[in-house]
Amino acid sequence: MGLMTSIQQGHPPFIQCKYSNISIDRDAGIVVKRVTEWLEYGVFEREVYWLQQLADVPFVPKLIQFDEETKTIVTEFAGERLTRDNLPADWDMQV
Repeated sequence: MGLMTSIQQGHPPFIQCKYSNISIDRDAGIVVKRVTEWLEYGVFEREVYWLQQLADVPFVPKLIQFDEETKTIVTEFAGERLTRDNLPADWDMQV
């Protein structure tokens, strides 16, 4: 069984977003994203392209796998989105 098959069978439920469905599996350390809209504009292909181009940038999630047929992208989980509630106290010094 390939990685994509095991991911599809065992990941948490998808969250529906405007242009894609996203599942975050913190235990496995992955994010599964299915692009569902704007496919005619190449958004899936561009996202894969830029994840590949930026693979050596430390703060860009690493591309693990992608599936052209299902328009699914699997990346490493790179952490929680910053909000006012979880910003470090010295955030302004880090900028």
